[in-house]
Amino acid sequence: LLDLLVLLVSENENLRNQARERLVERNSKALCDILEESPTGLVQVRLLDSLGELYCDFPFTKEAADKLGVGTEELIFKMRDVKYRNPLMLRGADIAFVYPDIYTMQIESFLKARKATKNPSVDLRIILPFARFPGEVAVIQQMVDETYNKLSLKKSEYPVSIGVMIETPVAVENVAGFYAQGVRHFAFGTYDLSQFYLCQGRSDVSSIGARIAAGIYSANPFQAVLPIVKKKIESAVNVLKEHPDADFGVTSRQGYHIESLIGFYDMGMQYLAVSPSHLPITLINL
Repeated sequence: LLDLLVLLVSENENLRNQARERLVERNSKALCDILEESPTGLVQVRLLDSLGELYCDFPFTKEAADKLGVGTEELIFKMRDVKYRNPLMLRGADIAFVYPDIYTMQIESFLKARKATKNPSVDLRIILPFARFPGEVAVIQQMVDETYNKLSLKKSEYPVSIGVMIETPVAVENVAGFYAQGVRHFAFGTYDLSQFYLCQGRSDVSSIGARIAAGIYSANPFQAVLPIVKKKIESAVNVLKEHPDADFGVTSRQGYHIESLIGFYDMGMQYLAVSPSHLPITLINL
């Protein structure tokens, strides 16, 4: 955590370089182990999604500030800037523009792991979370190309591909643009999509309950995808169905509810990703 935050708040280039090297080494080793163990070779690894959450986890102590090369008050101020720079928190593609060192560090880790693995059937996919516009993918593609050059690697020998998380209404409207930009992997984050389409906080239990009682919601929108949201997702899926080389599925905590499973199946979703704790109930409902 400290090494990651050095890249966020420290202006000491020496500290930043040392932190980056440690992060690349740890991340590439961990991913290489995963690639080696993958029975199919297919691994999707997501770029960092949210920085705002780090604010809650960070110890604001003098010792931590000293390690980062800043004063305690300056550290608190800088971390507040990370948290409140965007009311929705800095997420996904925002990081590529505001803190590009985070993503270039991750991409270097991924390519080093790709080179180190002895698994011959590796299909490594780098997923951009919270994507909104095709131009954001172009920025990530440039970062990947520059990292290939930095590491003197050939794309043909160590290929990786780029995918996107569809988690915002504007991303749903832009799936054709993402495809035109070269994206072939699409993961629908229906939890966030429900949140943004409905302008409903997913943790606002009392408000959700009141709307269900009033007949406004037919069910908890974070358990079963509501028809209005399903319709929007389905329109994007129909666009992707026109392209046989595109794959698309669901990555969501909603995925294990039987109502949502039926909806995803009817849409033609090709895969479902759920957390390990939800896997047993998902298999039963399937």
